[in-house]
Parts: sequence; C-alpha cells; structure tokens
Amino acid sequence: MKRRIVGGVTALALVVTTVILGLWQLSRNNEKQRLADRVESRLELEPVGLGEMYEESVLGGGVALLGGGDGVKQAEYRRVVEFGRFVCPQEVFIRNRTFDGRPGYWVFTPFALRDREEYRYDLEENEAEGNVLENAQGEQGEQGEQGEQLVFIVNRGWLPLELAKSHIADNIADPNPCNIVDDITGFIRLPKSGAARECESLAPACTFAHPDIEAIADHFASLADDSLDIGTYFYIQLESAGLLPDGPPVVLRAPTFDTGNHLSYAVQWFIFGTIAAVGYFLIFWRKAVFKRKGRSRTPSGE
Repeated sequence: MKRRIVGGVTALALVVTTVILGLWQLSRNNEKQRLADRVESRLELEPVGLGEMYEESVLGGGVALLGGGDGVKQAEYRRVVEFGRFVCPQEVFIRNRTFDGRPGYWVFTPFALRDREEYRYDLEENEAEGNVLENAQGEQGEQGEQGEQLVFIVNRGWLPLELAKSHIADNIADPNPCNIVDDITGFIRLPKSGAARECESLAPACTFAHPDIEAIADHFASLADDSLDIGTYFYIQLESAGLLPDGPPVVLRAPTFDTGNHLSYAVQWFIFGTIAAVGYFLIFWRKAVFKRKGRSRTPSGE
C-alpha cells in the first residue's frame, strides 16, 4: 500500500511538472507571436517624418501619432523618413557585431535634420541648379548651421572588421561622399545600455560595446572642437538613402521574428505528462489484475 502511494505521488508530480512546463512554453510561444505581429504591423505602416515622430513620441507622449500612451516604446520599429545631413567624420562603432557569420562593427553616424524648404531656398539663392550636389557637399562652411534642427544617431549598417581602419581614414581624408544632404528611410530602434559604457579607441574613432545612445551622446558632448547635441531616446536603423555611395557599410536587413521551437517543446512536455499518467494507470491496473487472478487461483479451503 505504501509503495502504491509513493508511486501515485511521483506520477502526479511528474504530470503536474510537465503540464506547468508545457503551459510555460505555450506562454512563451504566444509572447513571441505577439511580438512578431506587433513588429510586422508597425513596419507595414506608412513612414512618418522623423521630426514629427520625435515630437509625438517624446515631447507629446505618443498619443496622437502612435495611438497609445507609451511614447517611445510604441514607436519602436515604426518607419520614418527625413531630410538631413550625415556627419561621417564623427562616426562611432558598435563592436562585436556579425553579419552572415563574419565579425565586424555597426557604423553609428550622426544625422542632422534639415528643413527642406529653407535648404532649397538657400540653394536657389546661392547656386545654379546644376551645382546643387556640389553646394550640398560644401555649403556647411558657407551657411553654417542654418536650418539644422535635431541630431539623431543612424545605424548605417555593418562594416567588416578588416575594413574599419581604412573606412575611418577615408572619412578623415575626404568626408564629402558621405557628408551630403540626403533623404533617408529607416525605422526606430530603442537603445540598449550595458556595463561597458566607456569608449574604446579604434584610433581616431571610438567603439562601444552596446548601442547605448546616452553614452555615445556623452562622447559627442566631450568633443571640444565640434560637439553635437544628440537625441538619446532612440536611434534609426537605416534602410535606404538616396545619395550615399554603394559599398560598405552594408545596410542591415529588416528584422524578422518567429516563435522558435516553443510550440513543439510544449507538445513534447504534454506528451511526457500523458505518458507518465497513462503509464502509472497501466502499471496500477496490471497489478490489480494480477492480484485478482492470484486470489481466484487460491483454493477455497486454504
């Protein structure tokens, strides 16, 4: 009798444990499915202006534009478009990033927003139409910061490890191929902080362990010759830019999410629980049958 109680308790504990684990796997599956649906639905929305996104998600709490009160969190993965100027000489790098199995860096470049109408007016006043691109590359020194509004960090993509030093040298020698006024399209990503906030040198540039925008902004603020006031609530993952030259950095693919193996793991746990329950029942039933047969074979006189 005691052995039967111990066996029953053990079987019950196995069943309860496997059911709990199965339900947990189902919960994880549903959680990832909701994340995938949320990201996909946001990426499918029409792009909005980056400046407008900043005003609504940060300054306005996100209610009007995003349909909720969570502000910046509601903005993640929302596509944005904007007109502005990359500041490539002040790029920083996020280290230990892989692409198709190869090591490298993410290239984080400041992007200064411009007012399109003011910029067009300046060009029409100062340059002939055929010299628009040349003026766009060189007008910074002539017109200063006129028309620039906000500066955000843009993840321009992945750079192979072996090309990092030559990429930095090219930016210093001739920043104009990147330092142009351009249209960009991308989507909002939230920064991730970590223990390693300090800049590590990749002379003369800086590298960081995480896309910690506050740490990157502190780095830019420390530059005495040309400090930048960076918006730190989010950064932009670039998808396309009208005038950037081809070649590295490689633009990152839009994120895709799946539920992984959680559903199959849940099924496995439920199967294990069923085996434990059915197995104990069969063992108990067979013992009861053998016991009845044993009694029926016993002579009545004995």
